[in-house]
Formats: sequence, C-alpha cells, structure tokens
Amino acid sequence: MVDQPNKDQRLDKVLEIIMSDTKDISIGALAGSVSLSVSRLQHLFKCTVGCSIRSHRKEVRLDRAASLIAQTNRSIKDVMFSVGFHDPSHFAKAFREKYTVSPAEYRHQGVSILGRRLSPDRLMT
Repeated sequence: MVDQPNKDQRLDKVLEIIMSDTKDISIGALAGSVSLSVSRLQHLFKCTVGCSIRSHRKEVRLDRAASLIAQTNRSIKDVMFSVGFHDPSHFAKAFREKYTVSPAEYRHQGVSILGRRLSPDRLMT
C-alpha cells in the first residue's frame, strides 16, 4: 500500500491483521477491531488498497503459500491448510490462476539445477 498523507490509520491495523493472521477472521470482526461498520470498512479498503478485503486476503494467502512451497519441503496439503485454505480444489484453482502452474509444478520449477530452492519472485521471471 502506498503511503498517502491522509490515509486512514485504521486500514493499517486491518492490513496488519490480514498479514499476520491465517485464520478466517470475518470482515465483521475486522471492522469491529477498528470501530467501523462493515460497509464503511469495505468502502475505505477498496478505495485505498484498490481491491476488496476478500481479494487482498486471498492474495496474501497465495503469496504465503508460494513462498512455503518454494522454500520448504512441507507437503502441498500442509501448506494449503497452514495459510488458511480448506478445500484442495479451490486452493489449486486459485494458485493456478495467480501463478499459471499448479502448486506441484511451482515447487518443481523452484528447484534450481544445483538443487537449491529459488525465491518465489525469481520463479516469475
């Protein structure tokens, strides 16, 4: 998120919660944590961040999953659950939409010739 002179500080708190929490915290709970109504929080979030809370949370989870897949030997299923997805089909579809490969293919591409894992940002080049 770009620093803006009159940015609502409550959004920083919401973004921190989303970044640090892999559980399914409801939008209502997020709104309550910053003393805003759900509709006001959703409006402020979309105007400031440029996407919905739900979309942003999904992107954060997918980024976290990609990093774990590329940098660890944890099973795809374990990664999926640890970042907050509960349905393997939904996770695989969302992952493929963002990274254009399945999680297993992403892991395979992340292993360099020397056997070291590359960071997720290096995989996209």
